[in-house]
Amino acid sequence: MKFGSIEVTEVRFPLFFRHHEFRPDSFGDGKYRGAPGVRLVLEVETKQASIANMAGDGTKHAPYALFGGKEGLPHRYQLQSGPQVRTLRTKESGVAVEPGSVFLIESSGGGGWGPPEERSPQARDADIANGFVSPR
Repeated sequence: MKFGSIEVTEVRFPLFFRHHEFRPDSFGDGKYRGAPGVRLVLEVETKQASIANMAGDGTKHAPYALFGGKEGLPHRYQLQSGPQVRTLRTKESGVAVEPGSVFLIESSGGGGWGPPEERSPQARDADIANGFVSPR
């Protein structure tokens, strides 16, 4: 999930970007890993309750893999209002959003290409060192 400018988005919409980072463990394993997904944490900066419409997709089916690779993780959208966290459906409209609510958005990672056992140990070490994969 790429934004042209986080600062411009924050000016145009009542959102504060708490986090915008790669989503560890989101892409499929393989000789060549898929691309990592992104994790966004967006705080709603309104003084009154508002209504949101979801436009996301890709929550039911994981990104496919090729030639023996593993699938990536699907998208996940959540809304946290106070202590309650609710998973949002794709194409959901009329979502009540209270001031100070937080959107937790995790985009999918790409599927892997080729058998995972063919990925080199050096590449696996780099995946961990770069934070793309959690240490086991």
